Amino acid sequence: MSRPLRAGDLEMLRFDEGVARCPGRSLAHRRQLYARLLAAREEIATRFDVACLDSLAEVAGLSSCHFLRVFQRVFGETPHDMTRRCRLEHARALLAEGVMSVTEVAHCIGMRNRCAFARLFRDWFGVPPSAIRNAAASKARGSLPRAPAMPAAGPPGRPVPDFERQDPWRRNA
Repeated sequence: MSRPLRAGDLEMLRFDEGVARCPGRSLAHRRQLYARLLAAREEIATRFDVACLDSLAEVAGLSSCHFLRVFQRVFGETPHDMTRRCRLEHARALLAEGVMSVTEVAHCIGMRNRCAFARLFRDWFGVPPSAIRNAAASKARGSLPRAPAMPAAGPPGRPVPDFERQDPWRRNA
């Protein structure tokens, strides 16, 4: 009879899958290489200032070319992609707290340009960073009802002409 899988079993399966993707002649060599790659991956996940491929390769004890090739083969993404993903996930967590501004979060994850950060964040998550921050801020304030939207122009009850509904900054096509 087979026993149900436990959390430790799942971790061992993941470890074995990663070891199987590592190049090497023997199982012992592949396990050692995978452990060194995990150390480099942990370095990426915990430190955002490590952006140099050479320093990550040094952590793994490999040349930078071999490290890049093996890392991508084992984890399915380059170290740069993983660094970007970890930084953006950390940024999303900071924005969800609602304490820091978008500019402060951008600087916190190592990006100097707020606009470039906002564009990258929107491309990655599908929403602008300000939307996540505003949602967190409104949640912190509580569910205050919003005032109903007012018409574009004129007193209540008067129909709004079409030309007043149009955005004045938009060109007519």
